Amino acid sequence: VYTHPNGDKYEGEHKDNQRHGWGTNKWITGASHIGDFIQGKRHGRGTSSKSNGDQYSGEFKNDKYNGQGTYKFVDGRKYIGSFKDDKCNGYGIEYNADGSIFREGVFEDNDFLYEQKRN
Repeated sequence: VYTHPNGDKYEGEHKDNQRHGWGTNKWITGASHIGDFIQGKRHGRGTSSKSNGDQYSGEFKNDKYNGQGTYKFVDGRKYIGSFKDDKCNGYGIEYNADGSIFREGVFEDNDFLYEQKRN
């Protein structure tokens, strides 16, 4: 367990004085991350919660959302699909707060490009 002077707290595995392996990081802002770390960065599988209540669960690479994941907005909307560098990239589905599909298709840097349905 390591508590930073500003109040941020990390509990988990360490290597060479860095977060490395499985752990939980809680920031004083209210944000948190539970999952894998490599050389101090989120890397592998995990769940991050933002201070506003939004939550991402999925794959991380070099401290960013990369790979398959689910982003849930505090208002109930969500996106399930591919991410690259913290943005929706590739195939994904956006859902309304009531669970109905808003749109399904291909995204690039969070922009919806075109509709595409998959089985």
